[in-house]
Amino acid sequence: MTTYHVAITGADTAAGTESAPFRTINHAAQVAVGGDTVLVHEGVYREWVKPANGGLSDTRRITYAAASGEHVKITGAEQVRGWTHESGPVWTVTLPNAMFGDHNPYALTIEGDWVVREAEDERRKHLGDVYLNGRSFYQALTRDELTAPARTEVRDHWTGRMMPVPDVEQTTHRWYAEVGDETTTLWAAFGDADPNAELVEVNVRRSVFYPVVVGLNYITVRGFELAQAACPWTPPTADQPGLVGPTGPRAGSSRTTTSTTPSARRSPSARRPRPGTTTSPAVTTSRATSTSWSRSSPLSTSAGARRRSART
Repeated sequence: MTTYHVAITGADTAAGTESAPFRTINHAAQVAVGGDTVLVHEGVYREWVKPANGGLSDTRRITYAAASGEHVKITGAEQVRGWTHESGPVWTVTLPNAMFGDHNPYALTIEGDWVVREAEDERRKHLGDVYLNGRSFYQALTRDELTAPARTEVRDHWTGRMMPVPDVEQTTHRWYAEVGDETTTLWAAFGDADPNAELVEVNVRRSVFYPVVVGLNYITVRGFELAQAACPWTPPTADQPGLVGPTGPRAGSSRTTTSTTPSARRSPSARRPRPGTTTSPAVTTSRATSTSWSRSSPLSTSAGARRRSART
């Protein structure tokens, strides 16, 4: 039973010890086997952790844990610099599509069963988002909407009622994207902020801790902040990949238990969706105290770890 260490000062060519840690959690996830522990030290890890192995039993799990007293964030977003000022609050940047691999959230739309729309031919919202210092934006359907007035209420498409917006000023922070064969161009309204002087991030990865190998069991994930995954719409009639979880035949439909603990939290921009909203997904964040799955209990996670939130 080995304890591997990961730190932002490490290297994946190192031995994975406390004095010579790995650089990425995913590298440790390729070598860890039943009974091992992967201990991750303070920092922001921009990666998708895809474990290669599962544990052997409930007493020989593979455990991934944040080091005691250290804040570890695993995010599906990348920081973006090089914004060019266009006019007023609007800035623009062009990104290579290779940055997104085969999952470009600015090309992929919210589709599937149980999506409620005002009209079937209405313009679609996308899986991506833009974040300014951790707060997510609203998607604009046209470039002209980027500078539209703030919104004080939105329609709940499930009930048909107009609902007040909890943060009116935040509704002026919007993004719009156009995707070409080689590049994706983003426009965003940053208010008075300079995006080249602040932390601006965009979604890149579908998940942050989600194996691609089918049937892995006895894995525990503990103590991380998990954030900013561009998960697809997950109706009960389809596979349900999320920010964190197991992979298997209809993995998302397997029995899930959720427990809330005092340390479970969500970021200010991670809000519970109103039923039936067909809107731009905001950040999904969880400070997971203990997330685990096994043959007897596929997934047990602290509140918020598999939630998505939506913005109108």
